[in-house]
Amino acid sequence: MAQNIFYVYQYITEEGIPYYIGKGSKDRINESHSPWIKIPSKEYRQYIKTGLSELEAFDLEIELIKHYGRNVFRKDFAIVWELWNEYG
Repeated sequence: MAQNIFYVYQYITEEGIPYYIGKGSKDRINESHSPWIKIPSKEYRQYIKTGLSELEAFDLEIELIKHYGRNVFRKDFAIVWELWNEYG
């Protein structure tokens, strides 16, 4: 039986605009991803959905990246669009 220990989260700007969508387990939301993704202060880190299987989390992550797409991420947030191109 698969454990539902995964979640999908987002980092948002002060204006409430997501600039990073990710999936994780344990403390991933608080861990460094790369030199290009700044971890915001706690009030700008949000869980979108918890209690997911890894496949469910992956699917939701991709769905949200598709939803926000290129229009939101085209400038400062190119990393998310690159993830969409890689996995979408």
